[in-house]
Amino acid sequence: DNNQLATAIGKRYDANVINCSFPGSYQSVKFVEEGNEFLENGLSLYNVTRALVQGDFTDVDKAAEVSSEEIKTKAEYLKTVDISTADMIVIMYDLSDYVDHRPVYDPGDTDNLLTFAGSLEASVKMIQEKYPYIRIVVLSTPACGMTVDDYYVDGDIHDLGNGTLSDYLAFEAEAAISCGVSFIDTYFGV
Repeated sequence: DNNQLATAIGKRYDANVINCSFPGSYQSVKFVEEGNEFLENGLSLYNVTRALVQGDFTDVDKAAEVSSEEIKTKAEYLKTVDISTADMIVIMYDLSDYVDHRPVYDPGDTDNLLTFAGSLEASVKMIQEKYPYIRIVVLSTPACGMTVDDYYVDGDIHDLGNGTLSDYLAFEAEAAISCGVSFIDTYFGV
């Protein structure tokens, strides 16, 4: 695996780190209807979690089929992962949901997969239900990054339509805390 963060963590803690991430994937899903045309959903946090927990790789395979060789290889690799042996699962996403204008939160449905926080909460609950002994840690959304307009944004000010980055952080923290999992704030400082 060429993920520098996963490699560094593994070396630092003498741990076997299994990187289940897909480049360019989203925490939320675009549409939840069956048979939708947005195959990127298959690589979302919820669908990758479902594949690992339930063993149903249908959506991941569909998305990988029309993706790069790197993603196809990763999708095949995931089928060999036995999540039941994990001591800890660390969940971390970049700014993709924010940049793509994905909704942050649905107050009427905290598990709404169309939202950044809802997909996190639903995914964590799925893991906890089947593997209550695995520790889950959520690393916060980064403080800033390059947007689709190729300029850096101030996370406390710039709103692309569904909230600022600090809004994403607040609801991400709320989802993690409501599920009783560890939350590490890399936004304001560790």
